[in-house]
Amino acid sequence: MTKRILITGATAGIGRATLEKFYQEGFHILACDINVEEGSKLSNIYGAQVDFIELDVTNENKWKSLQRYIHDKDFQIDVLFNNAGIFVMNDIATTTEKEYQAMFDINVKGSFLALKYIAPIMYKQENGSIINASSNATFFGAKGLGIYGATKGAIRTLTKNAAMEFAPYVRVNSIHPGYIQTQMIEYAAQKSNKTPQDQAKYVPLKRLGRPEEIASLVYYLGSEEASYITGSEMVIDGGVSSGQSIWEEEHC
Repeated sequence: MTKRILITGATAGIGRATLEKFYQEGFHILACDINVEEGSKLSNIYGAQVDFIELDVTNENKWKSLQRYIHDKDFQIDVLFNNAGIFVMNDIATTTEKEYQAMFDINVKGSFLALKYIAPIMYKQENGSIINASSNATFFGAKGLGIYGATKGAIRTLTKNAAMEFAPYVRVNSIHPGYIQTQMIEYAAQKSNKTPQDQAKYVPLKRLGRPEEIASLVYYLGSEEASYITGSEMVIDGGVSSGQSIWEEEHC
């Protein structure tokens, strides 16, 4: 039987890299995104192995429709990657209510609705793996990341509760990327007046992460190789959340 993954935010960045990874591994992919222009190109690139589904993750009726679509097609969903999210870099005091609401709606409500409508499908089929995209911003405070970090902290906690609720059939884990070469890092560079290369200096491994590296972690968590992992936080940030590298300063 062909295995199947549902990816939100599938047309760019980490979502697109994950689509590529699972495509290469022979999965059938439900690529969900609000970006119809980019999504409509997917079938020309990947053929019938990828189905694009227009999805606003904040709209519960859209999730209900997607659930009906999966039921009508008699699809088994083996992996769900809750990747859709937005990043607004601003101090807490200058974040607008609109920015606050948008981040919580897309990042948190979107993940909640995905769990609400897709996890029961997995539970009924007695098998499934869910990976929620959080951030290493849940482990420390930083200027400009207050509200974004709060949304990702909510996802971290939601993941642990979902892991308990949907056990033993569905595994639920969160991933916590750091500085990754995506549009978000370009945006952060502009906001902070620091180039991506400047940001890489803060990483103990002295480079930015690649979207493909995140995709590989998602693939691992979705596979049987990770069959005893649930409710876990998988940090993939080049060591940033471990603290400041002192080797060069003290030993070189």
